[in-house]
Amino acid sequence: MFLIATDKAKQPMASPSAYLRVLLMAMIAFSSVLLSNSSQLKAEGLGFSTLSPPKSRFKLPNLGDISVWKNDMQKAKIAYRNRKFKKARKHLHRALKKGNFIAGWYLGHIHRLGLGVPSNRGKAFKFYRQVALEYDDAGVRPRIFMITLDSLVRVADGYRTGIKSIGVKRDYARAMRLYKKAANRGHPAAQFGIGRMYLGGQGIKKNPSLGLRWINLAARKNYPQALALLGDLYWKGKYVKKRKALALMMYIVATKNTNEALHPNIYDRLDELYNKASEKIAGQGQRLAEDWLQRYPPQRSRFNQTRRQAPNGALVKSVNTSN
Repeated sequence: MFLIATDKAKQPMASPSAYLRVLLMAMIAFSSVLLSNSSQLKAEGLGFSTLSPPKSRFKLPNLGDISVWKNDMQKAKIAYRNRKFKKARKHLHRALKKGNFIAGWYLGHIHRLGLGVPSNRGKAFKFYRQVALEYDDAGVRPRIFMITLDSLVRVADGYRTGIKSIGVKRDYARAMRLYKKAANRGHPAAQFGIGRMYLGGQGIKKNPSLGLRWINLAARKNYPQALALLGDLYWKGKYVKKRKALALMMYIVATKNTNEALHPNIYDRLDELYNKASEKIAGQGQRLAEDWLQRYPPQRSRFNQTRRQAPNGALVKSVNTSN
């Protein structure tokens, strides 16, 4: 409401219609100013008259690209599964720096198995040791438990054989402690490692009978190195009765649980045994293998990472931590 100054003593009171005329004229004048300013602002390209902000020059990422929403660990896993190991390494190193120790487990596999890089037991050992330090068997998620447990085994392998390139000396006592911790929780590589130590008397009294029991436990989980070792023992008749058909069976089953890129020695040895075996022995070995695979069918094991395919089908020289 607009107030008009008047002198009540000298001027007569204005009529209500006069007030309305003045108010209407004021409103028209105010609207004219708004329209004028709006036209000027619009002419300057600011567009405020639309009561909406100007268009942003920032472009949103393609929402259909799921990688936009992935963190480094998730991107690394996708690249790893697609055998893009160079890209996987980049994201894994970033994830590891941010405190995700699981990235170290993947990096350990990459360097141990030579996936996209020359195999390097020393680098692999360092990554595995970082992960092994996180081992805790109480109240952790199964996946994390299995990953840290697997890392314990890889570290034990390093102590059993020693790694000169990084100054890790053989330490049979430490290796046995780590192996037993993992073997008692069902890890086939740990069971195999203990068996090898008893067979060879490494840091303990030699005990072939006990060693064979541990190696058989790993073989029943279709651990390829355990199967191959039993195959050699049966072929030679060392610690066991010589049974060539059973030796062939072990090697046949081993090839069903790994691939030639990662374990070419197993495939080469099977070819060698076939060439030496008679047709009768070869047939028996095949039938025994079929029976074994029905009883112990191949299963994807998180522990048995040696089953992973090589990049682009190329031969990959694996590191044999079983020797």
